[in-house]
Amino acid sequence: MSAGRVRVPVRTPDAEFAAGTYGPSAALGARLICAGVGLGIVLLLLGLFVKTGPMTSAGTDADWLVSSARNGLFTPVAKAFTLVATPELWAVLGFVIPIVLLLARRRGQALRVFGVLIGTTGVTYVAKALIDEHRPTRKLWLESASSGSFPSGHSAAAWAIVVTAVILVPPVAKRGVAIGGAIFAVFVMGSRVYLGVHYPGDTVGGALAAATAVVFLAGLSRMPPLRRWLPALDRSGRDDRPPYPSRVGTGR
Repeated sequence: MSAGRVRVPVRTPDAEFAAGTYGPSAALGARLICAGVGLGIVLLLLGLFVKTGPMTSAGTDADWLVSSARNGLFTPVAKAFTLVATPELWAVLGFVIPIVLLLARRRGQALRVFGVLIGTTGVTYVAKALIDEHRPTRKLWLESASSGSFPSGHSAAAWAIVVTAVILVPPVAKRGVAIGGAIFAVFVMGSRVYLGVHYPGDTVGGALAAATAVVFLAGLSRMPPLRRWLPALDRSGRDDRPPYPSRVGTGR
């Protein structure tokens, strides 16, 4: 070896997957997948719990209490928040946004956004069908509602919107977007109770539905072949630099 040169081990695409092991990241992926499944089970158990008589009664009392705070200022604001997080709208955007990202050559982001929005929609409506909870009394409604009450589709969509925004913004903005998005999602959850179309437990279920989808998909993204495929998609959309340099580092 000539003086002044430093030999750096070459990183190959298959190095982390040698000897029949997928490495620590895949182990983390497996744990996240299990956590996602666990969250799904918790979601269903919560739905069965909030459907019980005592919890339905408590939820109705909470809705009547919140309705006493209604006024001409809060009501249009609540309707605006709930409109932005319309689940049917974001189910459609779950296809539209990835197509736009594909056209912009942001392929990895397109797949992630599709997974978050469509995955959250799927978890939400499967849980609605399985739990089949009735809505609060129509006397409380300030807008029409359809489908089962648990989990709240608007609340689930709101948290999926937050995750989507975090995926799309530059790294320097992710923390601020996450904080602002969380505030937005909490307001959406509150608006659904304020408008009288959900019990408080339904909105918690909506957040849990989004978490179920996001955590499960985060686990899948760390498992082969997605663990190698997603970064390759991101790189191919940005530039043509080789992902695995054959030689790195020189001396003076």
